[in-house]
Amino acid sequence: MRLGLNLGWVAPGTEDSHTAPAAALTGANMTFCRQLGITHIIGTGGPSGFPGTPADEGYWRYEDLVAMRQLVESNELTLEAIENFPPAHWDKILLGAPGREEQMTNLKTTITNMGRAGIGTMGYCFTLTGTWGRNPTVARGGAVSQGWNNNDVRDDAHPEWPGEAARVDVGSPIPEGYVWKQWIDGSAGDHYFHGSTGEKRSSVGTDIPSIGPVSEEQMWERITWFLRELVPTAEAAGVRLAAHPNDPPVPSMRGVSSILYTPESYQRLLDIVPSPCNTCEFCQGTVSEMLEGDEGMYEAIRRYASQDKISYVHFRNVIGKAPVFNEVFIDEGDVDMEQAIAAYRDAGFNGVLTPDHTPLLECGAPWHAGVAFAVGYIKASAKAVGVEFERRGPASTALGVPKL
Repeated sequence: MRLGLNLGWVAPGTEDSHTAPAAALTGANMTFCRQLGITHIIGTGGPSGFPGTPADEGYWRYEDLVAMRQLVESNELTLEAIENFPPAHWDKILLGAPGREEQMTNLKTTITNMGRAGIGTMGYCFTLTGTWGRNPTVARGGAVSQGWNNNDVRDDAHPEWPGEAARVDVGSPIPEGYVWKQWIDGSAGDHYFHGSTGEKRSSVGTDIPSIGPVSEEQMWERITWFLRELVPTAEAAGVRLAAHPNDPPVPSMRGVSSILYTPESYQRLLDIVPSPCNTCEFCQGTVSEMLEGDEGMYEAIRRYASQDKISYVHFRNVIGKAPVFNEVFIDEGDVDMEQAIAAYRDAGFNGVLTPDHTPLLECGAPWHAGVAFAVGYIKASAKAVGVEFERRGPASTALGVPKL
C-alpha cells in the first residue's frame, strides 16, 4: 500500500506565503509529507478552476496539469489523483440541463489532458449540494473537530456569519444558479444566501426560484448519462474515475435526493459501465456513517477492494451514524483501524490511504500535528497487521500512460 495526503492548489506565487491554507500544496507541506513517510499527493482543486485555469474555459489545460505533476515530483512525491471538478465545469450535467453536452465535451478534454499529463485518477462526487460542511464539535481532550447533526447544520459557505444566520435548514430548496455551494455565474448580482431559510434574496427582498425537488431516479439517470459518456474517454486516456459517496450519507438534502448513501449503492454505480476506469473514491468515514455495526464496514472494504474498484481511500474514524455523528481521532472511533487495514490487505488493495479530516491539536501548528498523529497511528496499525507502505511511489499511476 501507499500513504498519501490531500493538499489543495494555491495561486502561483503564494505557495509558501503565510496566508496559504494549512493544507495547501506548498513546498513546506511537501517537505512535511516526505518527513512523515508520505509518498503520494491527492490534489484538491479550488472553486475558480484548477490548477490556474479560469473556470469559464470549462476544462483544465494540459500544460497546467503537467506543471502540477512536475511540481509534486520535484519534491520527490507522486501526484496520485485530483479530486473535484470546479462546479462551473459540470453544473449543467448535475442539473440535467441544456448545455450539458458542451460541458461533457470539456470534461472529456480535461480527462484526456490528465492522461497525457500522467495523472491517473479523477475523484468526483455526483451531487448538487456538494460534500457539505460540518458542525463544529470536539474530539478527545477538547480537540477541535467536526461532525453532523441534521438539527443543527451550519452553512460552511459563510462561516463568518454569527448565530442563527449561519444555520441551514437541510429541507430548504436550493436556489437556481447555486450548485456545490457556489453561485455559478454573475446573475446573483448583489444577492446573498440566507442560511437559515435556504433562500437567495436580493437587497430589496426579491426571491429567486429554487431548482425544485430532484428525485433519486432523476439523479441516477443523470449519473448514468455522465458515466456512459465519460468512461470511454477515461479508458482511452488511462484515467480512473473515482466516485465519492454522498457526504453526509443521508437520503436527501435540500430537496435533492442522494444516490451513494448506502454501501450497496456503490455496486449499482459500478454496474452502470463495467470498466477498470469506473471506480470508487472510498471515503471510509462516510461509509462507516452509513452502517450499523462494525462488521459491515469490513465487509464493504472486502467487497469493493476485491473487485479492484477502490482507487484510493479517505482513511478516517467517526463516532455515530448518520444523521448524527462526530469525526474523531483515528484511534477513538467506532472502526478498528487495524482490522480495516487487514481487510484492505486481504482483498488485495495496493492503493493509497490518506488521513482525512484530522482533529486539530492544541499547539502552534494544529493541522500539522493532527496529521502527524494520524499518520503515525496508520503506520503502526499497518505494521501490526503485516503491511508495509512503499517508501517512494512511481512517477505515475495512470493506466497505461508512460512517464513524460
